[in-house]
Amino acid sequence: MFHFGDWQRLGLVIIFAFFVGAAIAPELNPKKFKKGWLLQIVAGAIAGVVLGLFLHLDRVELLACCSVIGGFVGWLAPIWIKHIQIP
Repeated sequence: MFHFGDWQRLGLVIIFAFFVGAAIAPELNPKKFKKGWLLQIVAGAIAGVVLGLFLHLDRVELLACCSVIGGFVGWLAPIWIKHIQIP
């Protein structure tokens, strides 16, 4: 996981872990998350923007597109989470 000096990869792995954790949490314990769908959408949108920043996208329109795509992936989280195997 750690390659010395490869900070961009480390940042992407951390963002991916936070996104997957925020997407899975409402599905594992829905009683604690009354608006879990909102958490999944917001986490996806934030992950999309951060991914766009890591790809050095400098135009606001491109970052907005990354946010919308990430939010859409977060909105679809209840569907794709069923296919993830948790140890």
